[in-house]
Amino acid sequence: MHAGTLALGLTGMAGLTWLNYRGVKGSGRAQYALVVVLLVMATAFVLTGILRGNVANLQPYFQRSESGSIWPGARPLHDGVVLVRRLQRHSRDDGGEVECHLTTARSGA
Repeated sequence: MHAGTLALGLTGMAGLTWLNYRGVKGSGRAQYALVVVLLVMATAFVLTGILRGNVANLQPYFQRSESGSIWPGARPLHDGVVLVRRLQRHSRDDGGEVECHLTTARSGA
């Protein structure tokens, strides 16, 4: 475990413990502030999608091939899961972090 991750977790835990200790009023204000931040972020994402989005990007991830199968669209998802598992295993075996450079190739089939 990295020291920064541990410090962040302990700080968050201490903050939530302090809020609970202070009572419902402080927790209610904190929850209200977090909901406002969440709504602002969601609004920003929606507006960005509306104003700067491109209809060409709305292609479905899983598409049927000429044979009627949806599995050709699932292949990139499967490859990504396999890659993450390999990186986790490699990182665990080496006891350190892994630097990874990814390249992708699409076949004509």
